[in-house]
Amino acid sequence: MIFHNMENSVNQKDKKAGIRKGALKAMAVVAGVWIALLLILQVTLSPAVLTGIVEKFADEYIVDADLDFESIGVSMFRNFPDIKLEMENCSVT
Repeated sequence: MIFHNMENSVNQKDKKAGIRKGALKAMAVVAGVWIALLLILQVTLSPAVLTGIVEKFADEYIVDADLDFESIGVSMFRNFPDIKLEMENCSVT
């Protein structure tokens, strides 16, 4: 009877350890996907690409004014979890 209780206790500990390992693996996968997504966005939204996108939409949506700027940059890592958007030499006339 004593051995049966000890085996039962060992099996429960093994199950809990397996659940913990599975949860840690799942969290590692989620963190890895999140970091990969941020890296892809950082590379994709380079200042040259982002400047072109903003110029296109500014011409389309700002009808009564002119938006002039040199460049636009985005930072996701230096200000994590915030996203910082910078416009250099911006003027609206």
